[in-house]
Amino acid sequence: MIANYPPYEKKIEHNGKEVTVHLWKNEEIGQLEDYPMYHITSEGRVFSWRKGTFLKYRFLNQKETKDGNKKYYVRYLLKNATTGQKDEMLAHVLVWKLFGDYPIPEDGVVHHISGDSLDNRLINLQALTKEEHDKIAGGFQLGVERKVVDSGTFARGGHDFPFTKMKYFERRDDAAKYLNMDMKEFETFLKREPEEIFCEDIKAWHAPDGRIVLKFKKKYSKKEDLIYYEI
Repeated sequence: MIANYPPYEKKIEHNGKEVTVHLWKNEEIGQLEDYPMYHITSEGRVFSWRKGTFLKYRFLNQKETKDGNKKYYVRYLLKNATTGQKDEMLAHVLVWKLFGDYPIPEDGVVHHISGDSLDNRLINLQALTKEEHDKIAGGFQLGVERKVVDSGTFARGGHDFPFTKMKYFERRDDAAKYLNMDMKEFETFLKREPEEIFCEDIKAWHAPDGRIVLKFKKKYSKKEDLIYYEI
């Protein structure tokens, strides 16, 4: 989670009780019908009315990504008022159910756009079908130069690194389409030895039409990066 300073105070109510909680700038808070004993924020934090404070983070077992990174997911054990059972709920799913602009597709997923599974802010989430999710690039993102400037160098804006206006893609098929390449051709292109490797292992090539293509790893937060707030 990336803290949005400065925090501010907001009053919330439940069954005649009122408390003041601290929220980050732009963070919203609300309730889901199935979980009335909790207030959930748009950054994936959960306030428990039974405990009178925000719940401390629990984590789903780490998952190794295709590129070898370890991913963690925030989860909570919440009592469901409809079933009377306790549900193991992922923070990003709670955020989308409360604040997302359309339902999660059947057999679909709530996806972390940046790849950072601990950044549960609404702006980092989208609901996808399994088919859409399978087309995502994986542990990296792609940047494509918007127009050909100089197909013989990566220097742009007076820098050796290509400081230029680029269009960024998470899905390989979208990047391929933008470059007027078919998927097989584009997959082969990305498997080539990079023409240059810049800071933080950013790989770079010139596309057949001369535009710069960058491939860079997604960044992942550590559990220690999450900020826990008392009320």
